[in-house]
Amino acid sequence: FNSVNEVAGLTEVWEAVSKPFDSLTELKDTLWATAVMRKVRKTLDDILIEMRSLPNRIRQYDAYTALHDKVKSYLSGHSTLSDMKTDALKERHWKIILQKLNIHVAFSELTIGMLWDNDLLERKKDMAEVLSIAQGEMAIEVFLNEVRDRWMKQELNLVLYQNRVRLIRGWDDLFTALDDHTGGLILMRSSPYYRAVREFQEDGNLWEDRLTKLRAAFDAWIDVQRRWVYLEGIFFGSADIKNQLPAEWSRFKSVDGEFITLMRRISSRPYAMEALNIENLQRTLERLSNLMTVIQKALGTYLEKQRSDFSRFYFLGDDDLLEIIGNSSEPGKVLPHLGKMFASISTCNSVPCEEEGVLTKFEAMLSKDGEKVRLDSPITVTSKMNVKDWLKQLESGMHTTLAKLLNSAVSDVQSTKSSTTS
Repeated sequence: FNSVNEVAGLTEVWEAVSKPFDSLTELKDTLWATAVMRKVRKTLDDILIEMRSLPNRIRQYDAYTALHDKVKSYLSGHSTLSDMKTDALKERHWKIILQKLNIHVAFSELTIGMLWDNDLLERKKDMAEVLSIAQGEMAIEVFLNEVRDRWMKQELNLVLYQNRVRLIRGWDDLFTALDDHTGGLILMRSSPYYRAVREFQEDGNLWEDRLTKLRAAFDAWIDVQRRWVYLEGIFFGSADIKNQLPAEWSRFKSVDGEFITLMRRISSRPYAMEALNIENLQRTLERLSNLMTVIQKALGTYLEKQRSDFSRFYFLGDDDLLEIIGNSSEPGKVLPHLGKMFASISTCNSVPCEEEGVLTKFEAMLSKDGEKVRLDSPITVTSKMNVKDWLKQLESGMHTTLAKLLNSAVSDVQSTKSSTTS
């Protein structure tokens, strides 16, 4: 009778634990690649709740205790299992993990049960080491992806200039990003995680080389663009400059054509990396820079000669002097610069003149305070005169006028004294 009761009890126990056992078996058969840790945890919690709801007479049997303790151990080690479910662990890391756990199946066939049954939860230290390496390598991978995505998509900020061509602006942002990423790539070389993965080294070297070349190209480009804008304003802004510097004008015209072609090329596909696809870009930019250096040197020599011919030009910067020379045929545009050349003179008063070949006549000087002094003899500016020639006449006219006014004032004082004495 006791044996019959014992068999009946065992049958009841088996029937009671078979459902949670089947649930656990089904969970263990779940492929690791498709497993969702939140659902795994919930299934384990549900199994445990179901088992704890069983009658006390069931819970005293070893079959129940063994299953209950196993589920509890899975729950207590669930954080370790969850840590392994990370994008940081790549195929190369899983090969190491499976080797350590002595599991001999392809990753695609790996199940949760295989990890549990091969003591994954008891080898936290080993798993933590692999995970730490994976996370270190993941940080490098993220940075390399960031560099790749940034520069493959980086558009150049272009702005229309003089309705002729689109120029690059926003250089500071470009250089900051280039320096940050290049510095990061160089620093990354010292990481043990970088040296451990050949793909990282290949990508790192590739992008370091690309960004270094791009920085060198942009360094030359910004210099060429700045020089071109400066010289374009000089040579294209005034016909007089062309006539006075024919050799430099011809040389700059060649530079201008080449620079415009380059800018139109990059404008058609305004991406930073596109610059590296332009054949011989670095050599072209360096050659244009050298040509414009020669032009600027010749321009400097020319300006020095103008200053030696008329010393008051030394009070002017190159830009002001070039503006004056470039507007020889428009005296009105020269007048705003008089105050820089003559301390007490603000401008000159001109009178309309309809004589052929005469541009204007200056009849009086005006101070900054509005005081007006009529010139002893008006200065006539003709279309054939160089700007420094009529400025010399103006200077001479000032001297003559002031000398006569001073002489007249002295005579008046002496006359007044004589009258008083008498």
